[in-house]
Amino acid sequence: LSQTNVDAINQLRAAGIHFTLASSRPPRAMLQQIEALGIDLPTVAFNGGLITHPDGRVLSAHRIPSAAARASLAMFTGQDCSVWVFADDQW
Repeated sequence: LSQTNVDAINQLRAAGIHFTLASSRPPRAMLQQIEALGIDLPTVAFNGGLITHPDGRVLSAHRIPSAAARASLAMFTGQDCSVWVFADDQW
C-alpha cells in the first residue's frame, strides 16, 4: 500500500464514508492490508465467494458443490498442466 492510498482512505473515513476491501485473493492474503488500513468492516474474498469479519471469522460462504469441483478436476486428468485447489484457507 502506498502512503497516498492510506491517506486517501483515511480522508474517506474522516468524511464519514465507510471503506472495506474486496479482492479475488483468499482472506489470508488480505490480512496485511486489513491490518495496515485498520479495516473494521467485513471484507470480500474470492471474488465474492467468501465474506469475512476483519478477524477472519466467516460471515458468508458461497462454495462450489463438491460434485462440480470433482467434475472440473476430472477434466484436467491426463492434461499437461498443474491444478491448484484452494479450499477454505488452505491450498
